[in-house]
Order: sequence, then structure tokens, then C-alpha cells
Amino acid sequence: MSEKKINPDNIEAFSSKEVSSLENALKLLKIQEGKVLETPPIVYEILWRFYKDENILLSQIKYLGWKDFQVWFVFPEYKLWKKWLEHISWVQMTLARFQSLYTWIILSIKQWTINSELSYDVCLRNMCNVLYRGWTITHRKVLFPWEVWTLTLRIDDVLKKWPFYTIQTEFVKTKDCFLFWKETCVLEDRFVNLSD
Repeated sequence: MSEKKINPDNIEAFSSKEVSSLENALKLLKIQEGKVLETPPIVYEILWRFYKDENILLSQIKYLGWKDFQVWFVFPEYKLWKKWLEHISWVQMTLARFQSLYTWIILSIKQWTINSELSYDVCLRNMCNVLYRGWTITHRKVLFPWEVWTLTLRIDDVLKKWPFYTIQTEFVKTKDCFLFWKETCVLEDRFVNLSD
């Protein structure tokens, strides 16, 4: 039996040309006025490449200093079930968690908040190639739609070990956060070293 490999042909999600033309694409994109007001442009620039408009839940971001930041979410009602669910689902909280990770890791690399050989463009092009090596997450609140919920994150420097770039993020336990503990993300160096 042959070994299965994720993305064996090293296909990037987006070409460097697509990433560099992002600003023009955003100008041409017809975005609802509410979406522009809710989601900061820098966050939208990252998440728009990966998620459909209606699935971008992150509505605000605040840098707290050092390697910490806080994000706010407003969740819509959960509509994947046949029956009405009055609270926010684990699926929606997982989506919020991933959006927090993508946003903060990529912003930290762009703004040199953390040490990394990775570039902003490489990260944008390879969001779909990031693997989640391990996580320990505790959900601590029942959430309800159309209310504001927060997460606070702390990020470590990117470590290069074997053929992987590894980064660990901590979801900090505060009285307002709906989950806490740690998550480790990895990106294989074969995606980083591709020439344009």
C-alpha cells in the first residue's frame, strides 16, 4: 500500500501573483457595508482568502502588547442541524479558533512580533497546507447567537525542526474567554522553499 501524502505536488492555495494583487481584488469585491465595518481590513485581507464572507466570524482584534492579542466574535445562529439549536455549536467555536490562529500567526509574522523565516506572502499562499499537530482545548462557556464573545491568544516564535516550521499558540484563560489551553500548528518546509 502506498503512503498517502497531503498535497504531494506542493500545490499552493494561491499564487504569489494572486497574493500581490489582493488589494485590487478587494477594491473590486462588492462587500456589504456591515461586513466592512465589523471586520478590520487587515483581518479581512487574511481570512477572505480562505473563508466565504458569511463564514468570517472574527469581528474585532486588539493587540495587547508583547505576543498577546484579543479577538471578538459574533456568532450567527447555527443552521446545519434540522432542529433549531439555541446555543452556539462546537463547530462554530472550532471555526472561531482556526480564524484566531490564522489571523494572529500571519499578522505576527507580517509585523515582526515573532521571529520567523516565514514571510507574510508564504503564509497567505499556504493557509490550506497548515497542519494541526496537537491541541489541548477546554470549552468553558455556553455561547449564544448575536452576543459578543472573546478569545485571548499568546503566540511563541516559529521553530524550525526537521522538515517543519512549528508554532505553538496558547489560548489564555480569562474570565471572558470561551475556551483555553494550547494548539500547535506546523507547515512543511517544502511549501516555504518553493520558488515563484
